[in-house]
Amino acid sequence: MALVRAHQQRNGEEDGAARRRCYVDTLLELGLPDEEMVSLCWEFMNAAAKTTSTALEWIMARLVLHQDIQQKLWKDIAGTRRVDAKAEGERWSPFLEAVVLEALRRHPPAHFLLAHTTDKDFSLDGYLIPKGSIVNYGVADMGRDEAVWSRPDEFLPERFLEGGEGYGLSVTHTGGGNGEETIKMMPFGCGRRACPGAAVALTVLKSFVESLVSRFEWRPAGIQGAVVMDEKPGLVTEMRTPLRTCLVVRQHG
Repeated sequence: MALVRAHQQRNGEEDGAARRRCYVDTLLELGLPDEEMVSLCWEFMNAAAKTTSTALEWIMARLVLHQDIQQKLWKDIAGTRRVDAKAEGERWSPFLEAVVLEALRRHPPAHFLLAHTTDKDFSLDGYLIPKGSIVNYGVADMGRDEAVWSRPDEFLPERFLEGGEGYGLSVTHTGGGNGEETIKMMPFGCGRRACPGAAVALTVLKSFVESLVSRFEWRPAGIQGAVVMDEKPGLVTEMRTPLRTCLVVRQHG
């Protein structure tokens, strides 16, 4: 809360023209209690910014680790841009979306969702879940289930292209493109309680990855900079060893 008060004081010392508004200013105008304001700021930084930046790091780590996939993605992005150079609106490379979805399947930023409580006794696969039980979902395990995904431990973006097992699959609610009523992955939760920012997060991730890959070639940073895909458990599952890489500016001819 000290940071909020410091921001409030700084704004009071600046004139209207120089003052910059931010998320905290909106909360201050609402006159919320201190505890609620801190909670909302924490939620904004962790549930929105932190999860998205963590997902981006996992995606780029995969592209450094799999140079063939990075090369294919770069060519697909370049080809899509040439085809749609005069078209209105924005159109994503199909392989770009496949890379993002595959990374979210393999490395969801949050391995567990917010807990739910059952309001009545419920039977699931022969197990009785009593009323009042606290229920959570193993999001990461769901996306790596070998009964649902072929070779689940491998990074295969092609599975989300047309004809693949994940093609047309929604990541926010049940039902797939092949008429299947099942949940194969849910990095943003599911149904009415799915993350309201899922569409924004996907757009941001695709935009960042497209820009980073089209402008730079991402290479391993030597032996000491080898990509280590170990996980660091927490509310947001980060890379235990932060990504280090060598960037080479692409020459566009």
